[in-house]
Amino acid sequence: MLPSDFWPTERDKLAAVIRPRLTTLALGGAFEGIQRLQGLGIFLDDDLVNADAIAWARQYTDDLLNKLGTTSQRLVGDIIGNWAETPGATMGDLERALLPVLDNNQVRAWRVAVTETTRAYAQGNNIAHQRAGIPPAVYLPPAHPNCYCSLHVKRVGADWVQVWYTNVDEKVCHQPLNTPWGTVNGCRALESVCVSAGAHLGQKV
Repeated sequence: MLPSDFWPTERDKLAAVIRPRLTTLALGGAFEGIQRLQGLGIFLDDDLVNADAIAWARQYTDDLLNKLGTTSQRLVGDIIGNWAETPGATMGDLERALLPVLDNNQVRAWRVAVTETTRAYAQGNNIAHQRAGIPPAVYLPPAHPNCYCSLHVKRVGADWVQVWYTNVDEKVCHQPLNTPWGTVNGCRALESVCVSAGAHLGQKV
């Protein structure tokens, strides 16, 4: 029903929208992490951090496109299957059913990219922090769709750790979240909690 090059072409279109945005955001998060670390007297190689952020964005874009492609192909398959099983259905009926799925791919790409903004920024933070020798975050934003939390660095005794940071406003959620250390009452309960691997994981610091 579709040209043999349809899905590869769609993937390229989606990648053209998603990859640059995720790369920019990951680099922005990394830059912010570097600046914050420098303010704490911790200095590291910017080039290595940036290379890590770019590599993450490329790999994550591929993972995301695989998920999107699987979903789109399944939707198209279902539509074609339903059309074939409907007595009297015409090609016009099929085209009308397919258009919302196929034509909205670019719109959906932007929507996904926006949803992934928090993730990319937090990953950039996490990459910079790890390059500085701080244990990796094992639980990162976004905790849920539309989450806009981030990661900060804090000293706990002799250790540097990554902590969860929110804007502490009315938008911060209370919904139950499953974390590696148990269920918590939303991002609000995660404020200033250590999310770094190690002895402090899950502690309010």
